[in-house]
Amino acid sequence: MPPSEDPGPPHPHPRQSGRLVTAGVPARDRGGHRWISPALQTKLKAWGARYLPAELYSLIVTMIAAVVTFSWTGGHLITALVATWAGSAVYFGYILIIDILFARKQRHAHGHPYCFQTFVQNVEALVVEFGVAELVDLFIIRPALMYYVPLWMNDLVWGTLVAKLAADLTFYIPAIIGYELSKRWLREFH
Repeated sequence: MPPSEDPGPPHPHPRQSGRLVTAGVPARDRGGHRWISPALQTKLKAWGARYLPAELYSLIVTMIAAVVTFSWTGGHLITALVATWAGSAVYFGYILIIDILFARKQRHAHGHPYCFQTFVQNVEALVVEFGVAELVDLFIIRPALMYYVPLWMNDLVWGTLVAKLAADLTFYIPAIIGYELSKRWLREFH
């Protein structure tokens, strides 16, 4: 085999090497060893499908809110709060609409209408999924990062983007745990 076609030495299986598996690693290495289990692959796809569109809309609104608020007020604190709350409103609005449409489809498939009780169940599922994560995120972590990071970076746009991404990291660990818990008890709409 010519040197250009040599795939190199196979990577050790992650359990043998003690290496941490991340979402950015392919499901299998060149040697055919599995890096991510099929169950985890399925969960990563589901989390991505659920959260990425909401994140994209939230990012756009957060950035617009930050730039517009700062240009109107010149205040860093009000900019941090407005950008945080505008992005959160869009994020949760999108998630709630998607959940309502899913529940409505499930209910109609079983011959039942979507009703107020089903809406309450949708909201309860969101509280289980996001409650703790959102309270800490909305009132402490995200506003603090949205205030300080743009000041530290001396750049409103890049600072806001970095602050949002950093806050997202602290938000998703408890949110995903909450989502998995809510799937067991609150996401069946028969």
